[in-house]
Amino acid sequence: MKAETRAPQEWSHDDLERFEAFVKAAGEVEPTGLGNRIAHAVSLTLLREGSALIGSAAVKIPSAAYRRRVFQKAEAQLDDRRYNQELGWIAIHSEYRGQKLSRTVVDSALESIAPAPVFATSRASNLPMHRTLERFGFARVGRPYSSERSDEQLVLFVRDARDTGAAKVGSSNVE
Repeated sequence: MKAETRAPQEWSHDDLERFEAFVKAAGEVEPTGLGNRIAHAVSLTLLREGSALIGSAAVKIPSAAYRRRVFQKAEAQLDDRRYNQELGWIAIHSEYRGQKLSRTVVDSALESIAPAPVFATSRASNLPMHRTLERFGFARVGRPYSSERSDEQLVLFVRDARDTGAAKVGSSNVE
């Protein structure tokens, strides 16, 4: 297995379509306008086993309105304007879960950006993702808030530029 991270314009049209379909199938994203948001991401990470896409992640530039809404809903006592990048679209194919592959895609995605404040959200019930985010220097802030897409609660995590020295998983290759 190998995780590759590139800017959207560096991926083939087929890879971008596969990435979009994979993220939509994970069911935790607003599908309307997703192709445009993918095209404007900082980087996309694809984890493959052979030619099969089994994992994804991205570093995105969220709109100011979205970012402000997330921080307000979480009642985070932080200036949301500091967090111009969002780690998201993290998904692992159901057949590969439990193998800690989220670490691989998160590591590869974060390596693609300069140290800077970044935020992420996760379902409150997704404790394995919380552990992954914490492993990479993210801290939970605020309180859980209601998702606009489901009955789930979401949790806000932030990582400041100085917090990037979290435990290193190693290379983006998985044995």
